[in-house]
Amino acid sequence: MKINIEDIPENGLELNFTGNQDILTDALENIPNQDGITIKPQVKGWLRVANTEDGALVSGEVQTTAILNCSRCLEKYEFEKDLEIAVLVRSHDKASAEVYDDDEADGSFLIVGSEFDPGVLIVQEFFLEIPMKSLCALDCPGLCPNCGLPKVSGHCSCEPTQTMDPRWLKLAGLKKKLEDSDGSE
Repeated sequence: MKINIEDIPENGLELNFTGNQDILTDALENIPNQDGITIKPQVKGWLRVANTEDGALVSGEVQTTAILNCSRCLEKYEFEKDLEIAVLVRSHDKASAEVYDDDEADGSFLIVGSEFDPGVLIVQEFFLEIPMKSLCALDCPGLCPNCGLPKVSGHCSCEPTQTMDPRWLKLAGLKKKLEDSDGSE
């Protein structure tokens, strides 16, 4: 979906997404493959595009979903995020490096010409929200240290063991002695 800044009506443009339309496919084609991240192209929410002196202000709320790999158990899970978008889209002359450098600092989304794809804005905002260490659940048990299978999947049949790091054994012995001496008095 492309929007021409020059064609935006004076009272603005409203875009409503029901979650059934394919909004992000074109934007995702231009992004290098991200290992372990698959963004679904359907979006729910709304965007408002309004003309300003400096370009077009794109604002709204959208909900996007990605399939991520859990950092602990390596299983795939759905990551859903509500995004609030407020971005100024500016047109600039590609040959003018000064304009590009000055505008980059103010958070504007720069385009060459007068057309832009709002899907690109959504994808960029969504990538900023993806956690560096993604977890399927806060209490994800991770992988079994014995067999290497995800504990959450039910494939691991190992008995749970309480093994202590050998570096802590002497301290544990001292703790036990202190506890025993407290109970004998």
